[in-house]
Amino acid sequence: AFFALGFKDPHPQGDIEVWYSGNYETLRLLNGRVVGLSGTLIEWRQVQLSGFPQWTDLQAADAAGSGIRVRDVMPGYRFNIRDDLRLQAIPVPAQSALVALDARRLRWFEERMISTSAGAEHLPPARYAVEVLPGAASVVYGEQCLSRDFCLTWQRWQIQP
Repeated sequence: AFFALGFKDPHPQGDIEVWYSGNYETLRLLNGRVVGLSGTLIEWRQVQLSGFPQWTDLQAADAAGSGIRVRDVMPGYRFNIRDDLRLQAIPVPAQSALVALDARRLRWFEERMISTSAGAEHLPPARYAVEVLPGAASVVYGEQCLSRDFCLTWQRWQIQP
């Protein structure tokens, strides 16, 4: 599916980008991480992130950090699922769905669940590719699963004039 950026919603941790598809799906990203998805088989609502370092703070080859994600999931309305996550710099992966960008020019990170709330499913690791520019860093590619069998891969595309 193709998504178009609808608007940016101000948030203390950075702007939440709100993306819309032609099929009425809505994707919300905060610093490259999914903080909301609706209109799909699996929906994440009311996702809160805390404790994560900024991408610009993770430039060393052995850079690592951690954070907490609290999420509400549909169907079944499971709420306040707490995930403890570990973020680690990784080498350029041998395989990804990245298109038209040189993977070697990006910084790659993997985010693994260390623990989750009792009864919640343990999700596969997420991967992010970050473009580092002077004084800024932006996630340009991501792979993240919202359940064991429902995963998203997304990439930013530059509009050509």
